[in-house]
Amino acid sequence: MIRVVMLTTRFPPDYGGGARHALHLCHKLADRGVTAFVITGHRARGATADRVEGIPVIRLPLPSREGIGLFPFYARLLRLLLIRRRAYDLIHAHAVHHHAYAGFLAGRLTGKPAIAKIALLGHDDPASIARRQLGGVQSHLLRLSTVLVATSQEMASAVRAAGWPARRLVYIPNGVDTDHFRPLSPEERAALRQRLGLPPEAFIVLFVGIMIHRKGVHILARAWTQVQRACPDAWLLLVGPCSQEEHWGIDEAYVQRLEDELSAESTRFTGLVADPTPYLQAADLFAFPSRSEGMPNALLEAMACGLPFVATRLGCVEEMAPPEQRPYLVPVDDADALAEAVISLARDADTRRRLGTAVRRTVENRYSLDVIADRYVDLYRRLLEERG
Repeated sequence: MIRVVMLTTRFPPDYGGGARHALHLCHKLADRGVTAFVITGHRARGATADRVEGIPVIRLPLPSREGIGLFPFYARLLRLLLIRRRAYDLIHAHAVHHHAYAGFLAGRLTGKPAIAKIALLGHDDPASIARRQLGGVQSHLLRLSTVLVATSQEMASAVRAAGWPARRLVYIPNGVDTDHFRPLSPEERAALRQRLGLPPEAFIVLFVGIMIHRKGVHILARAWTQVQRACPDAWLLLVGPCSQEEHWGIDEAYVQRLEDELSAESTRFTGLVADPTPYLQAADLFAFPSRSEGMPNALLEAMACGLPFVATRLGCVEEMAPPEQRPYLVPVDDADALAEAVISLARDADTRRRLGTAVRRTVENRYSLDVIADRYVDLYRRLLEERG
């Protein structure tokens, strides 16, 4: 039996696609004989311990500021990893963030493999880390890792270009639970809309994510004026945290500007929801106007639900999109192009059905979490065998 400690900035019930992905991966790994416990952060004072769907979770207080304020957090997490070193065989960090650096050092001190998934190109890849305030220290700690995991080929190329050794880099995309995220029949979908209080005949466009500038929600807001003029029966649902109370790091002034711009009755902000699946299953089209990503879990979940999408033409999105979807990828920050793509699909139900079938098939063939979990188990075994 392989025992893994998962390190992640957020874990349910905290919000985030990465948080949901880590939870679902823990369950799939358990099906394969790999046990996991999680160490994550929270904004409360003091450490706590709980279980989420049977997964043991330890939550440590996160630092209130960057820079030297991170060092007490590093020290506390490192101490915990050393104290509990007999409880795990391998360290797996989700994103190269605060928690990962302590994991790399703990791996070196205990002789255990320590791997990390790069979450966001331009943020936690080696070249971006080197440019941070503490880039020299963090780059040194990064070199203590055993393997980095790139979730897209674009990301893998960037990591290699930064001089990272190819033998210490693997490509494993994010995966999605295709049993949980699945399309509904027309009858199930109609009943779901009624339960959610959504108009049965409306054309519903959905955004799922944190209401922050990087996600491009303001571009969607600008595009929506054009969409409403062309498609009076269109509705816009924005699902995700809208306040600092729901998710730390949100600029509430930014959210207020969005709410002012999107004040029509046909727009709804749901705020934080524990599980976006019902909204994905009830919508007609997914809008993904993000300005930068690693490999977006929200888009994977939409695809798994058979939801066609309009998205920005990021490298990772182009990799994920089947050929049929690529005409509906638009330039970053282009509200006019985004509106045009949404309007085109709003008027073409046959194309939406064809795209829905294509994106679901793509997820089943390439991004099923069962396949991704198998690849992680193979990686764990290889690294443990190499360590003897």
